[in-house]
Amino acid sequence: MYDQQNYTFEQWLNHWGEDRFQEHLTYFSKHNKRKWDRRNEEGTTRSYPVWELMINTYWKESDEEWQERWRNCGGEFFDTRMMAPIWSPIWEKIGRSFTDGFGRAYPPYARYTCANFNRICDDEAIVLGVISEDEYQARLNEISQPKKQLLDKNGIAINFKELLGDKYEEIQALKDMSREDRLAYKREQMRAIVERSTEGSLEYAKQRAAKIRKEQSDKNTSFRQLENIERKLNSASGTEVEADSSDLLSSLDQLTKTTHFEDYPKWSARAWKLKAKVYQSIRDESQEIEALKHAIAMDSKIGVKRRLNTLTKRLNG
Repeated sequence: MYDQQNYTFEQWLNHWGEDRFQEHLTYFSKHNKRKWDRRNEEGTTRSYPVWELMINTYWKESDEEWQERWRNCGGEFFDTRMMAPIWSPIWEKIGRSFTDGFGRAYPPYARYTCANFNRICDDEAIVLGVISEDEYQARLNEISQPKKQLLDKNGIAINFKELLGDKYEEIQALKDMSREDRLAYKREQMRAIVERSTEGSLEYAKQRAAKIRKEQSDKNTSFRQLENIERKLNSASGTEVEADSSDLLSSLDQLTKTTHFEDYPKWSARAWKLKAKVYQSIRDESQEIEALKHAIAMDSKIGVKRRLNTLTKRLNG
């Protein structure tokens, strides 16, 4: 849903454009036609026997105008809500109640309106008095067909008590509740689901934040390690570097392979340059050349091309 309910239709159209409006018409026409075509199915009637006419879904419309249309079609009001059973003739009347309408029983009813119907569950519909218990049961009996007993793959009747386990007692308890208690129970279940979802989202956010902090800490550790090696090589003599070459190369090898430098190629180039410097101290020119090539690949401006050209010419004789 677009959060633009204060728009007039013209303002909405100017803001979103004709293409988005055509998408709106096409989508809601197909979506609501499916709901309309399934209105007489037993499952639909059992779960959502009532629809409520909702306006101002996308842009602001006149409440008084739609209430007048609803009243002229014979619709009843429940407080200020416009609700009727899904089998009520009002749904077919309202689509023909104004001259610029599309003449159909499901939204969108006309080009300029975003009025839509919303499903109301059986418990709420009966508690609010939109339909009576007898009317509800009569409608179910009218459209119900004899049900075949469900069988398992071996052709044996399914024992739902065993299949549902602890859930079976909960379902049986729901059947014995009054409509008001059942509706309150469903609302509490929905509240609990939302609460668990919120708690889950907060926990995920905490875990995500902790992961990001750890990744940043690991990156900072890698950066500091490279800086420490760089300071050591800049201050140490050739003899000291040669003596520590094994440990230095091992540390630098880990740094050149770390994923922490993937977004920081200049840092990776610095690691390869330091690696080349260690190879220079132990006079391994072939490895030094490879390290210099990697450094240039990471950062073409790192300033080692002269040394690379000198070594290449020397090795090529």
